[in-house]
Amino acid sequence: MHCTELHADKTFSRTKCREFEINSYDPISRRIVTLARVFMDHEDEWGYFQAFKSVFDQAEKDLGYRVPFGHLCLNDVASPTGSRIKAILLDEHPGQIKGLACYFHSKFPNDDKKFHILRMVKTCKVHYERSITALEKRESNETHKGNLI
Repeated sequence: MHCTELHADKTFSRTKCREFEINSYDPISRRIVTLARVFMDHEDEWGYFQAFKSVFDQAEKDLGYRVPFGHLCLNDVASPTGSRIKAILLDEHPGQIKGLACYFHSKFPNDDKKFHILRMVKTCKVHYERSITALEKRESNETHKGNLI
């Protein structure tokens, strides 16, 4: 729990089933470490909610304190580890963001569902750039087709 950001993503290369990992850079060992691996059968809001809930609930049970999310701790000193998780990087799969929003809503039901997402989630740069490139190509093709008519 010394990391300052988490990277949550599904992986395909290791197994034939849907594998979801949460990784982070560990400043103590100076390595990227896999913190959790979940094998899923659904890649939707409910499946990701269950994955985030399983991972974070188990971490809290193992450590004996709440996960120190950056927007919920006043500062690093207020965290039991001396550091806070300031960002969660997700790809652009809508189920991931919705599932994480449901997880936060289950922990903090009085808060708006978007409150925690807007303060914690960052979009993966690779996925973002891939989406922008795809949109540019689509727009270029549509413009080109329009000129032919």
